[in-house]
Amino acid sequence: MSQENPIIASPTVIIVDDDEAVTKSLRFLMDSKSIRCQVFNSGVDFLEAVKKQPPWLQSTGCIFLDVRMPNLSGVEVFGQLRKLQPNLALPVLFMTAHGDVPVVTKVLKDGAYDFLEKPVSSERLLARLDDCFEHSRQRLQVALSRKDFAERLRTLTEREMAVMARLYDGLSNKEIAELLGNSVRTIELRRATIYSKMGVKSSIELARLLQSSDWQPPPYTGKDMKDTPDDAPAGGSAAPKGKPGRPPKASSAAGNASAAAKAD
Repeated sequence: MSQENPIIASPTVIIVDDDEAVTKSLRFLMDSKSIRCQVFNSGVDFLEAVKKQPPWLQSTGCIFLDVRMPNLSGVEVFGQLRKLQPNLALPVLFMTAHGDVPVVTKVLKDGAYDFLEKPVSSERLLARLDDCFEHSRQRLQVALSRKDFAERLRTLTEREMAVMARLYDGLSNKEIAELLGNSVRTIELRRATIYSKMGVKSSIELARLLQSSDWQPPPYTGKDMKDTPDDAPAGGSAAPKGKPGRPPKASSAAGNASAAAKAD
């Protein structure tokens, strides 16, 4: 049985509130619209569930989080959630009946999607849900694209990574061959392998993919690659930003793509 695509799967609404009347009302509303719903009556229970990596963490939907709860406040829960799931696609909406303006301002700055004042009308809540679901789809698509990119990157050998970095700089096959101490034919073969592994058909597509993924070339040491085994692992997905390396000839996506076109 194939796994359900999280992008097109039915969204899930998560409700975290200690007020039973509120949770019953929201659950009834979700059920009436055939929207999947999970209810937690405390922040502690919610965080314990998050630690178990439930399927709804990697799906579309949203989280309604009450500001004032015993033991752990909504703000404290949100802080711990961000640490547990820094790339969470689900937008978080705070609910408050107390007009906690300073609190709301802080959580919005920290990445919360929105806040709603209780009591919330059904019409307004459902309208916000549509926005949240679309927002979560977009964020999830970005997350899945980055995951796919990282997995493809890990398949490259050290030699292929070195060649790809020079392609990104816009160098020709001949220039790369001279720089790495290889024959032009060897570079051509590695270039074809890189295209296949990264799922692109040209240097222009490769440059755009690397640029959109915020990829940074590994540090260039001037090392001759003649004696590096073809199956040697690249030793990392990318160099951390700010590390010294061979700078690209163009800093923008258009510039890298233009340089790559000249190299093709």
